[in-house]
Amino acid sequence: MLPQINLDDRTFKDMVESAKKMIPGLIPEWTDENHHDPGITLIELFAWLIEMQQYYLDRVTSRNELKFLKLLGIKPKSAEMAKSYVTFDNVLKNTFIPLGTPLGARDEIFETIQGNLLLSAKIEKVLSVYENQTWDYTEQNNEWGTAFYPFGNEAKKGSRLYIGLNEALPEGTNINISLNVFEDYPVPAVIPNEGEFIPSAKLLWKYYDGYEWRNVNIIKDSTYNLHFKGQLYFSIDKPMMPLQLEYSPEAERYWLCCIVEEGGYEIAPKLCELGFNTVEAIHRNTLCDFYHFSSTGKPNQKYIYSSHIALTGKCNIQVRKIIEGNEVWVNWERVDSLAKSEPTDKHFELSFDFINNNCVILFGDGENGKIPNEGIDNIRFITCANSFYETALIAESNGLPNQRIKTNLRDIIPDSFKIQVGRKPKGMSSLCWEDWVRVDSFDSSAPTDKHYILNDDTGEIIFGDNERGAIPQNLGINNISIISCQTGGMEKGNVKTNEINEIYSEIDSLRDINVLKSTPAEGGKNKESIQDAKQRARRDLKKLYKAVTCEDYEEIAKMTPGLRVAKVKAIPLYEPGLKGYPTNHVEAKVCIVAVPYSTAEKPLPSKAFLENMRRHLDKFRLITTELEVVPPEYVKITVSATVVVEQHINLNSQKVKDALKEMLSPVGSGEASEGWDFGRTVYKGDIYGRIKQIEGVEYVRDLKIQFEGRAAEIDSGGDIRLHPHAIVYSGEHKIHVINKTKV
Repeated sequence: MLPQINLDDRTFKDMVESAKKMIPGLIPEWTDENHHDPGITLIELFAWLIEMQQYYLDRVTSRNELKFLKLLGIKPKSAEMAKSYVTFDNVLKNTFIPLGTPLGARDEIFETIQGNLLLSAKIEKVLSVYENQTWDYTEQNNEWGTAFYPFGNEAKKGSRLYIGLNEALPEGTNINISLNVFEDYPVPAVIPNEGEFIPSAKLLWKYYDGYEWRNVNIIKDSTYNLHFKGQLYFSIDKPMMPLQLEYSPEAERYWLCCIVEEGGYEIAPKLCELGFNTVEAIHRNTLCDFYHFSSTGKPNQKYIYSSHIALTGKCNIQVRKIIEGNEVWVNWERVDSLAKSEPTDKHFELSFDFINNNCVILFGDGENGKIPNEGIDNIRFITCANSFYETALIAESNGLPNQRIKTNLRDIIPDSFKIQVGRKPKGMSSLCWEDWVRVDSFDSSAPTDKHYILNDDTGEIIFGDNERGAIPQNLGINNISIISCQTGGMEKGNVKTNEINEIYSEIDSLRDINVLKSTPAEGGKNKESIQDAKQRARRDLKKLYKAVTCEDYEEIAKMTPGLRVAKVKAIPLYEPGLKGYPTNHVEAKVCIVAVPYSTAEKPLPSKAFLENMRRHLDKFRLITTELEVVPPEYVKITVSATVVVEQHINLNSQKVKDALKEMLSPVGSGEASEGWDFGRTVYKGDIYGRIKQIEGVEYVRDLKIQFEGRAAEIDSGGDIRLHPHAIVYSGEHKIHVINKTKV
């Protein structure tokens, strides 16, 4: 580590006295060293200036710290937004609730993350059928705080969950069902990103169409086949028809059925609740936003879009074109009808379908209204809240370096913020708009780079100086516009259960709908301080990015997304079946043995579990290392013994059996015990010692240990030697307890 040098090591007095001592040697004729002397005054002035310079040189400012963090690849995190699940009620007919519908929670605004169809259908029955038995969980599903196993506690192949509805679901449209899967296990799982997790079991969702049970079309399953809580999005092709199900003969209902097509769950899924009309909401307030469409270049192009701000605010269309070698956006004009438009008129029609809560955008046919050129994402639909529309065009550029423009906005979500700057190309009377890019600093900006900095604390926009970052053109009119901005985030969004309780909407179809309940909003965080970022940088230096040692492999394996790993062991230079290890070994190979968290006596990982772990570890292994992930080999250990207890002790044999069962457990029982280690020999002495620890035990006699399994041998002393990837579990022990007076 570099030494920390004190640069502020001389005081004002020290420097003045030092200079005075040099006067006789340099200028002998200077004899007046009093304060009134002009020379002494200059010495004192320069000493003061040096002292100030030293002070600032010796300080590491926040700006310096940010630069140092940048060298380490660390940037303070922006504020994060809390999320919650909100359930709606009093849906009298199927109603589409658009993206961004505002919801109230005290003084905070939440928005729906995406558009959802709210259904008038109600769940009347929830049935589980497994192991030739039928279980009615309707009441449990309606009661908050209770949970049930939809496929039983083993979730075997063929187990079924039936959901009975009072009316049919609409066909040909996206439907979502909320599945609140219990997740509060002692071993947590890292929630996987989309596409990086293979579910351990396979489920089939079906519906009855009057003739047969047909598969639903799965659009998205954020529960990963009921491994996590989330939403299942699906659609049906044909109308649902009522059926008097044999397991519920009292009435005809419209049925959904979920079948375990292939078992393999490490933990059988447990549902706290399932239902429709639940939407994910996020703590933010959208002031303006945009969406892109791709033009086909054909006449009468029609686009449909749905968002709350589009239905209730102001809308604008821009089309991208190339001018002077640069991409620019040109505003098109909204008209009531294209019938009067000329072939070259940049016009469009915008209408609103408040039955389905959609916006409908229509372009011309080349005779009445121009056709947008063919292109990918070259049509931009900009939407703006009524309250923000007048202030979205925020300022006029003065054409000077280092402009600072105030937006008067607070709590801006930086990733949502985007601006355009208008300019007039040669030969054009109207403005063309160019997208400018937000950067953290101008350090890497060239003179022509259209960059700006957003100070999200103050809401201030900063432009460059034509050396680092371009300067917006001065046109004498407002030519700096915000086209996307959301506010929100921070810890104040972490509201409690049911505090999101109101819909803030002027849309008629949403007026009668109520918020039934909401989960606690979680995940809201304040902007990371520099001090916290420095702490994160220190932690990041210790983070594993490559697996080299066995400990590295084990730590990384435990962090496999989607898996609850109870125990894992990395065995170098080994593969199952190898004899004489470690004398005999396999070059450049690491064997990973994993035990999943489970309530089973012998937790076994599924093929998908092993493949998930292998894929995850494969990203971290050295290129010359071969990797194999295998399940453990279980060895059943059965102990028979006679336990002699002290004279006045009445010891139940079950207490001894329980102690042995805990000792010979593969994963232990929590903090008190971590379970048996992989490959650890079962010594008679260990068994003796554990029994002897029980209060009142005098001694043990006739001790025998037996085993069942392929991955162990018994030696001449009666000890059980396990293979490196083997682990024990407890058998039915035979314990005879006698009092020493009867020996």
